[in-house]
Amino acid sequence: MIKELRLTVAKSWVLFFATFLCFGNPGPPWAQTDPQGALDSFYLECGALSSDTLVMGLRFSCDNTDSNKIVGFGMPVLITVSNDALVQLDTTLASTFAGSMVERFAIKSTATDTTGGADPSVSPVHFVMGAVALFDSGVTGTGLFANLKLVLNGDSTTITLDTLSTALLTPSLVTEVAVGYTPGWSPTGFGCGPIGSVKEQKRGTGSNLPRDFSLGQNYPNPFNATAVIEFTLPRTSAVNLQVFNILGQKVVTLVDETLEAGYKQVAWDGKDQKGNPVASGVYFYRLRAGDSFSDMKKMQLVR
Repeated sequence: MIKELRLTVAKSWVLFFATFLCFGNPGPPWAQTDPQGALDSFYLECGALSSDTLVMGLRFSCDNTDSNKIVGFGMPVLITVSNDALVQLDTTLASTFAGSMVERFAIKSTATDTTGGADPSVSPVHFVMGAVALFDSGVTGTGLFANLKLVLNGDSTTITLDTLSTALLTPSLVTEVAVGYTPGWSPTGFGCGPIGSVKEQKRGTGSNLPRDFSLGQNYPNPFNATAVIEFTLPRTSAVNLQVFNILGQKVVTLVDETLEAGYKQVAWDGKDQKGNPVASGVYFYRLRAGDSFSDMKKMQLVR
C-alpha cells in the first residue's frame, strides 16, 4: 500500500514540497499490529527557517499506554532537493535529536545509506535514524522524534521526503513488551507554514541572564499586522510556542526547538500554519518550556 501526503509552503526564496510515501510490506502479522490502537503515526512540522537553513521537525503521535511505552524507533528517510540547492544535511546526533522525545535514550544512531545516497552534501540523501531506550523507561504521547536540518543555497527549491527501507531497517517501533510494528504517516497534523524566527534580545549575559521562565504580553495589543511576543529562559530548554483560536484549535506553531538561555522575541504575522491570513478576533498563545513551565496569554487581532 502506498500513502501519499503533500503540503506546500512558500517563504521568501524557499519553496517546500513534501511527499510522504509509505511502502507497506505485509511481513509477519506482528509487524502490522498496533498494541494500543491505530493512532501511532509520524508527521512533519517546520521548526525554524532562516535565509539558508531549513529545520523540519519529524514528530510522532503515540496512543500507547504508560504500561507499554515505545522503547525503540527506526526511521529511514530519503531526502531529495531540487535545483542542486542542497549544501549540507546535518547528520550529527546532537543536531538530529536535540530537544526530542528520544534524546535521553541510551542508544541513538544516525547514518546515511548507499541505498538512496550516502553523501549528505549531494541530493538525494538516504538518512537513517534510530534510537533505543535499553533499561530506561520509554515514551508515549506526542512529541519530536528527530530534526531534519538542511543548509540550502539557491533562489528556489523543491524538497521531497520519502520513506525508503534498507535491507535491515523499515519504519518501525518496538514497545516495552517487545512487540514490534510498523507506524504510518498521519493524514492530519501536517503543517509547514511561516514560522516565527526567534530573535535574541541580548539584554543579559552571564549573571544577568533571566532567573525564571516567563511569557510577556504581546505588543501591540490589539494588533493589526504583526504581534511581538517576548519570553525568557533561565537555562537551555526545549521550547514550544503555539497560537490557538477561541475554540481551542491550533492556528500556528511559532517555535518548536531547543533554545539557549536568554531573552527571546518572536513575531506572529496573523497567518495560520499554511500561510493564510486569519480572521479578526481573540487568540491565545501558549508557551511551554523546560520540564514544567507553561503559560498562556490572550491577544486580539483587528483587521
